[in-house]
Amino acid sequence: MISVIGLLLNISRVTLIIYCFTYSITICIIDTAFNTKKGDLIKNYVIEKYNVEYVMICETFTEIGNVFGYTLMLIAGLVGSILSFKILLLLVTLCVPIFTKLLIDIDK
Repeated sequence: MISVIGLLLNISRVTLIIYCFTYSITICIIDTAFNTKKGDLIKNYVIEKYNVEYVMICETFTEIGNVFGYTLMLIAGLVGSILSFKILLLLVTLCVPIFTKLLIDIDK
């Protein structure tokens, strides 16, 4: 969240590179934790016979989210306004805590 505030105030190539680097590392860590918990869920709820379907549904929604995100980036690029790009960065960054909260709620 701190990096988004920095980007909202001052956006340059260096701050954008730093943001992308830290965001990529954070998403990789969260995604690894999610995949680990996904395997635990399959074992805990004895749905191993539906393993392929469960993984396919998870991957489908992940890819839908990716397409939606790239579409928003395309729209922000076509608009050409730095304000629309900043709003997009803010929305993407707000999704990380939501995803983390959902990941934590899986255990419950």
